[in-house]
Amino acid sequence: MNEMRLKHKCLVIVLFATIWFPLTGQASEIVVDHDLTVRLLPDENRMEVVDRLRLPKTLPANAVLRLNAGFTLAAGHGLQAAGVKRDLAAYRLPPDAAGKTLALRYSGAPLGIDAPTRLGDMPRGLIDTDGVFLDGASGWFPWLPGSLQTFRLHVDAPDGWRVVSQGGLSRDAKAFVWREKHPQDDIYLLADRYAFYRRPGGVAMQVYLLNADAPLARRYLDTSAHYVDFYSKLLGDYPYAKFAVVENRWQTGYGMPSFTLLGSRVMRLPFILHSSLPHEILHNWWGNGVYVDYREGNWSEGLTAYLSDYLLRERKARGAAYRRGALERFTNFAADGRDIPLARFISRHSESSQAVGYSKSLMLFHQIRRRLGDPAFFSALRHFYAKWKFRFATFGDLIAAFEQAGGESLADLVKPLLHGTGAPRLVLDETRLEKVDGGYRLNVRVRQKQAGPVYPLRVPVRIVFADGDSETRQIELDGRTAEALFRFERRPVSLAVDPEFQLFRLLDATEKPASLGRLFGAPRQLLILPSAASGDLPAWRRLAKQWQDRYHNIELVSDKAIRDLPEDAAVWILGWDNRFLAEAKRRAGVGDADADRRERVALVRLDADNRHAPLGFIGAQGAESIGLLARKLPHYSSYGELAFDLPGVRNREKRRLPVTHSALMRELGACRIMGDRSEEVGE
Repeated sequence: MNEMRLKHKCLVIVLFATIWFPLTGQASEIVVDHDLTVRLLPDENRMEVVDRLRLPKTLPANAVLRLNAGFTLAAGHGLQAAGVKRDLAAYRLPPDAAGKTLALRYSGAPLGIDAPTRLGDMPRGLIDTDGVFLDGASGWFPWLPGSLQTFRLHVDAPDGWRVVSQGGLSRDAKAFVWREKHPQDDIYLLADRYAFYRRPGGVAMQVYLLNADAPLARRYLDTSAHYVDFYSKLLGDYPYAKFAVVENRWQTGYGMPSFTLLGSRVMRLPFILHSSLPHEILHNWWGNGVYVDYREGNWSEGLTAYLSDYLLRERKARGAAYRRGALERFTNFAADGRDIPLARFISRHSESSQAVGYSKSLMLFHQIRRRLGDPAFFSALRHFYAKWKFRFATFGDLIAAFEQAGGESLADLVKPLLHGTGAPRLVLDETRLEKVDGGYRLNVRVRQKQAGPVYPLRVPVRIVFADGDSETRQIELDGRTAEALFRFERRPVSLAVDPEFQLFRLLDATEKPASLGRLFGAPRQLLILPSAASGDLPAWRRLAKQWQDRYHNIELVSDKAIRDLPEDAAVWILGWDNRFLAEAKRRAGVGDADADRRERVALVRLDADNRHAPLGFIGAQGAESIGLLARKLPHYSSYGELAFDLPGVRNREKRRLPVTHSALMRELGACRIMGDRSEEVGE
């Protein structure tokens, strides 16, 4: 990975499709204008480029241009070679270069682009008969560190090929011409034998497919137009001339300015249209519209997740479930010393960093929205976007916009999450219900029991009455403990602390339903191998290795090596021939009928009792099936029961398990009668 760009990638299948971003120090807003003429020669794995670049009038001292060292640069131009680092050659600019135009001619093939990316098997770049993919990380255009780019890109491609980049498209004879006048943090160049579909309008909708498929293209054109319109009304006008969905032969979900790169299989999943696609579109406001100044962390991923993945579910009355899932992920993967301040989150590289940059961040934005109310919250976002469009903005700039819109400081909400670690952990200490003249009196005491600092919290408490109605009251918790006294005319029968998961906090173990995520996020996962299934043992060991690389908490043991299951570890019982199958039947409800269909169905089932250490069973056999489950199961982390049809391991059943007990809920039962000298009524 070179110093020019750090690519942030995330497989769209996990619903966190993300942008690619530049790695710069202090954000700069100097702009270099490029007039690029490119001839693509994929049969020769090379390209020829002429770039007339106009430099800004102000340049940093000892300014250099970076260009991939695989290119041969024509002599002249007053440039001086200044060494090579990580496949990038440095060329020192002449002293009088500021404000001038340099005409550079170079040709060749970028070095290092065939190295695999960190996520997925897509190479870093590509120039061959399978297509072209180049971005700034490949060093394909001369780059002045710290600069933004405007450009005209004139590309001569082979017959039958189409070219994709940012901006608006025109044609010049057989060439494709892209023009982007707004400052960009990168220049992308894609080409392939695309089937092209478009829907004209104020913002052009485009689809580029590797094989013609008009119904698929129409679905993406219509859905893209819907979400571009939705977010334009919510946040301000879409910043680009077009939005394009571009099919990729690798299974990706990448967000670039004005287009998204989706894998062939991924884009055909039915849920992608209303999950990852709006996330990608929204990145054109956050990250590819307003650029992230990373000195105070990456605010874009959490804000995009909040306004797409979360907000769209909230509109379908599923907001509380999504918030609980976010808190589960944080509790499972970022608690116990794995948390970092939001100001240090740059990109997702592990389960714990994802739990911070997405879950923790979106819960911060949710709490800001609750504090300000919707009118001020969305007004702040519109003003922030208008002010910082095509400029670099920090987390602090975004928070300042919220504070200005709300007319109050948000330091008490923001500072602990932006600069600190940890989270509050709530306890329902005591409840006391008394019948008094004219109604009922309810005392409630809550406490924060985390070892770290105290958080100022406004804790929602939902009270349910005998007639089935409910209402929510608030407890101001400024210290370790707070006690509130509520009065009602009707008799309360139960209460729950933060039942809608409005607060950023660590969930109590009893609040988390049994789920794959609880096992994956446990301090210790013990995988018990079926010694009798010798033919499958290598496949189970490969599953363990794959999960160890992801979760770093895997231990492996044979079912012959232990007598009893440990009580202090998350346990996986692997395979139908496991000596502990009886425990899977007793605790996870695996039945004889499940075993009878083992040739047709792979089964995953968990112990639903969340008071115990998590226990899961995987009923599978055959190397291919076990290998596919190893890859697929991490994407089902919120579920507790799964079934997959064989041989293709296609999901047929998935179920989230209910919470069977919660320490933050209380049945009030009988009450003490006060005020008329009656004797106490109790249980």
